Amino acid sequence: MAMTATLCSSCFRDPFLKAFIDEKGTDDSCSFGCTGSKALPLTMIADVIGDALSKHYSPVDTSHDEIEVGEDPVDLLLRLTGLEHPQAKAVVEYLRNREIRTHGSDQFFGSDLTFRTPWPFGQENRWQDFKQRVKFEARFLDPAAKYILDELSRDLPDFARGVAVSALPAGTRVYRARIGQTSEDATRIIEAGLPELGPPTTSQAHPGRMNAAGISVFYGAIEPDVAIAEVKPWVGAWVAVATFEATRDVRVLDLARIPSADQCESVFAPGFAALSQRIGFFRSFEYEIAEAVQPGQELIEYVPTQVVAEYVARTLELDGIIYRSAQTDEVGKRNVVLFPRNQVTESEDTTAVLRFPLKFVDGLSELRRVTGISVRSAGEIIWSRYVDLPPQDSEE
Repeated sequence: MAMTATLCSSCFRDPFLKAFIDEKGTDDSCSFGCTGSKALPLTMIADVIGDALSKHYSPVDTSHDEIEVGEDPVDLLLRLTGLEHPQAKAVVEYLRNREIRTHGSDQFFGSDLTFRTPWPFGQENRWQDFKQRVKFEARFLDPAAKYILDELSRDLPDFARGVAVSALPAGTRVYRARIGQTSEDATRIIEAGLPELGPPTTSQAHPGRMNAAGISVFYGAIEPDVAIAEVKPWVGAWVAVATFEATRDVRVLDLARIPSADQCESVFAPGFAALSQRIGFFRSFEYEIAEAVQPGQELIEYVPTQVVAEYVARTLELDGIIYRSAQTDEVGKRNVVLFPRNQVTESEDTTAVLRFPLKFVDGLSELRRVTGISVRSAGEIIWSRYVDLPPQDSEE
């Protein structure tokens, strides 16, 4: 393709690139036969595309990286820009030649390389800065840490295509599970009902990813099989599964629905970097929730996620957080944590569920027996799938 080739706004689906050409373009015709009213030299548009990709993407050498697979440069342009294959190929050829002229090789845009978005869907620097602050410099939510969260949470209902905050409608069912050491023990748990299957009392609340010691929160799952997987049973284990229903609409920070940055904004737009950092923070937070902690390190390692959870509950005044389960690789499998609202006295702890927008559904608790576990590894993440059956269908 000659260097004088042109591209018009009709060549693209990406809104930023279309607007860029419409604003700066001339009345020249498109070299590829498209019918846009404005066109620019391919080299000018390719420079904009190449600079953005170099900033937001990293090359992956597939000959040395068997786990992480990115996208071919041409395929990446097809997806991000909406170009047809001939135009995308011409842009990549120009970028490769530009790189060779500048650096003597085409290490970034070379045909033997693929691309990946920097993990996780953006930049995680803000999360690391936040962790350092609350763990080692000023414990809990000091002004500097609060500033970070305020900045990242601004306009949250409209953030990421408006899906970051969602509502579980009244009547939505959520589930909790407990392992019994024997079938008799699991049966006893079910017969005891809410005291055994509900959230712990304040005096029994141990520190967790979303709560400090003494603060009882409701850890549950949107699907019963995820509730079972989260307690990590062994083959042959008996599990009691309880059902709860939302008594009103429950507003949550829905981490599982936040899309990648390039699904929300043009990679080529000036605001993409800031959006990528915001999404990267929430992705890092979600990843941290599932991270295993070495025994004895809980008090310090739980602090960052506890602080964010407290901020979500008290400052944003949301009822909870939904996040992906680390125990399954199935799409859509989610956990939920709900925060207490109405304070109760210690003598009322047996009805602790009343502090949450939930009711315990008596009569729907089930006894399940785990009959098999399948494990699949992807990098450092290991997913386990638990196959459970009602006890009457299982051998003793």
